[in-house]
Amino acid sequence: MHRSTRRLKAALVGGAGVLAALGVAGLTQAATDSTTTKQVTCKTSLVATKPPVDTAENFGTLTCSAPFGKGVHHDTSKVARTSATAGSSEGTLKLFFNTGTLRGSNKMTFTVANKTITHAGTLKISSGTGAFAGVTGKGTITGTSTDGVHTAITEKLTLTIPPKKG
Repeated sequence: MHRSTRRLKAALVGGAGVLAALGVAGLTQAATDSTTTKQVTCKTSLVATKPPVDTAENFGTLTCSAPFGKGVHHDTSKVARTSATAGSSEGTLKLFFNTGTLRGSNKMTFTVANKTITHAGTLKISSGTGAFAGVTGKGTITGTSTDGVHTAITEKLTLTIPPKKG
C-alpha cells in the first residue's frame, strides 16, 4: 500500500507539472520570429492593508483567464483627493502566479455615492519574469467597494507576448 501511495503522489505531481506546462504554452506559443497579442481578464478581490489617506496598499487574490489562472495581487499607490467624494490614485502593482510575475503601474479615479466607492482607470504592464519574461501590455481597471476595505476589481488586459527564444 505504501509504494502505491508514493506512485500515486508521483503521478499526481507529474500530471500537475504537465498541466502547468500546457497553461504556460498558451502564453508562449508564439512562433520564434513573431510577436503575438493576447486578451486576458482578471477578477481580483482586494483587501486594503493601509487605509487610503495619502497612500494606499492592497493585497488580494485574483483569477485570470488562460494561461495565467489563480494568483496574488499587490499594489501600492499615492492618493489625491479632489473633493470629499472623489479623487485619484497612482501607483505600482505586481501580479504573482505559479510560473512568473507581471509588474506594472496603474492610474485610477474614484467617486463615492450611495455608500459605494467606484474605481475606474488604466494599467500598464511593463515587465514579466519566469514564464512571462518580456510580456508587456495595457488595460483597464473597474471596481467597487462598499466599505473602503474590501474591493472587487476587474482588470482587462491586452498583452504583447515576445517571440519565444529558440
